[in-house]
Amino acid sequence: MSPKRIYDDAPKYLVPPDDPTLIQSIQETRDLLENHFNSVDLTSLYLPNDVDKLRSCDFEVRRYLFQTNLNVNQAVQMIKDRLTWRKEMSLDTLRYQKFPIEFYQSGGIFEFKHDNDGDPVLYVRSKFNVNIEILSKPLRQFLIFFMDQMDQRFSRERSWGLVFDAQGFGWHNIDFDFLHLIIKILKYYMPWSVKYVIIYEIPWFLESIWKGVQHFIPEDGKRLIRVYNKKTIGETIDPMNMPQVIGGLSKENHIFIPEGVEPATVIGKIELGLNDEEVNRIKKHLAKLDKEMGELIKV
Repeated sequence: MSPKRIYDDAPKYLVPPDDPTLIQSIQETRDLLENHFNSVDLTSLYLPNDVDKLRSCDFEVRRYLFQTNLNVNQAVQMIKDRLTWRKEMSLDTLRYQKFPIEFYQSGGIFEFKHDNDGDPVLYVRSKFNVNIEILSKPLRQFLIFFMDQMDQRFSRERSWGLVFDAQGFGWHNIDFDFLHLIIKILKYYMPWSVKYVIIYEIPWFLESIWKGVQHFIPEDGKRLIRVYNKKTIGETIDPMNMPQVIGGLSKENHIFIPEGVEPATVIGKIELGLNDEEVNRIKKHLAKLDKEMGELIKV
């Protein structure tokens, strides 16, 4: 994507990466951060790779200067909060193999092809987000892992798209904590990474709820949100680059199963610390998702 596309609809304070004032603000932010790093035990507070990336990648600093209207002190605080969050989430230890194979087989979260600008797209099938306590934490961690993979891989403004497929969404899928988590991540921990958030094929009964939810979304965030259906999605993503399972025309398989992943019977006990009864509950739910996915693929 060209720089012009990035900044066209941005707030007036946003400036290109080569702006002298921005470059100076980046250096001031780094100086304050270095003073902080020298006064604390780095290894106990933050992930070493995160600190190194702040020192070498301007985007990691620039994104927070944009987010705070070029306020250096506020940017420093937000960066420190992000570093703390990443440490608490143990994002340095998350791997594809940390999650059960059923998560991948269900096709609830996956990266697939690219949009009209050539940027990658992450899909989240909302019907597979169920408010079941035993699954909430691992499923949310699964989504955060995928979002983090996209964020870290590109490290530039508006580098990837996020699509929430609302087809088949029911009342049992409504989870405001989950929605709040996504908004919080995009605003505080991965700002300026996502180029748009598409709500795809929203059911009629959710339209009133959606209107209410928008009141809690910051103005900058609202600029990212697009509501599309099968007739209008082509404005951003060519249907030929969308999986058939959500109504696209691509014949490629959207399900990716990494090497070395294990079933829930293994991962649930080793990685999640669950007992046999809890693992069986997860297996039953994921088996239901697998069946649904199989039926959808045959359509």
